[in-house]
Amino acid sequence: MKILHFTNRYWPALGGVEDVIDNLCTELQKKKIESDVLTLNRADKKKLKKFETKGKTKIFRIPFLDLKYYKVSTTPFSIIKNYDIIHIHSIGFFSDMILLTKFIHKKKIIISTNGGIFHTQNISGIKKLYFYIIERLLLKNADKIIAISKQDKKKFEQITKNVILIEPGFNSSEPKGKKEKNSFLRVGRFSKNKNVERLIDVFSEIKTNYKLRLVGRDFDNLLPQIKQKIKEKNLEEKIEILTDVNDSRLSKLYSKSEYFVSASKYEGFGIGGVECMHYNCKAILNSIPTYKEFVKKGSGQIVNFDGKDASLELSKAIKGKYDLAKAKKYADTFLWKEKINEFVKLYNSL
Repeated sequence: MKILHFTNRYWPALGGVEDVIDNLCTELQKKKIESDVLTLNRADKKKLKKFETKGKTKIFRIPFLDLKYYKVSTTPFSIIKNYDIIHIHSIGFFSDMILLTKFIHKKKIIISTNGGIFHTQNISGIKKLYFYIIERLLLKNADKIIAISKQDKKKFEQITKNVILIEPGFNSSEPKGKKEKNSFLRVGRFSKNKNVERLIDVFSEIKTNYKLRLVGRDFDNLLPQIKQKIKEKNLEEKIEILTDVNDSRLSKLYSKSEYFVSASKYEGFGIGGVECMHYNCKAILNSIPTYKEFVKKGSGQIVNFDGKDASLELSKAIKGKYDLAKAKKYADTFLWKEKINEFVKLYNSL
């Protein structure tokens, strides 16, 4: 069996979706299932090689026209013909193109939802027309749709059938080292839905002596204004930004951080919210559906970071109770060595 994954961004770009695809390819290859990636040829404003390999994964990159909310490219039939199943991660041009041309390539198609297109309220009217009219028609050609969260499943079942739930996984090492008291870690790309500036505002109002590390790549060119806000609040000694962190270093950061914090307004799934529990971090998460489920099934504290009493809620959450053993047990159900079997079962069924 040969799987070709379609995604707008992949290695060396870093992010939640990119990490899921990378681990998925690695775990599938362990099971003798060929798993390669087709992606766009620019990431983080850099032009990338047309063809490259990462381990056993072949990476095909194609040029595109960037219309900001929609990336337009050619249809790579010469590559598609060599694969049995096309797995497209997120809806957009790639999914539209492959679904529309199914009568030509005749491949089995899987779509992973990855939060759909509603991460922000930008052009919300156009997004609704696209989702409820165009996607309702095109997704009929998909053989299976993987909702990566219960909220995605509920959303996509409004317009199509054949939706199943497979939540993402993560790979990690075992926690090592001693926790730094009052150390906080936030992991994820710097994009508008992650609400990092609001997180800084809230931390600026608490009296606790803390260290907050913000880890991720600048996806929406927000770092200049984030750094400016840190300077304006005189928090240079308390808040550190780390933009180029590999897996090994990230594991160490998780291991030494006492708390994990996220003020995200929207998450397709938000894997960091459970990954942190594996490392015995005390999770303090924003009041959104996916995070509420993590806390309910694992352990942590919910804070409404956009509320007027956010700093007071955060101060109480820091002193709150946490069941770290329960949290780790829950988090470990998302390890890739367990999660990969759900994907293999699906691929075999097609």
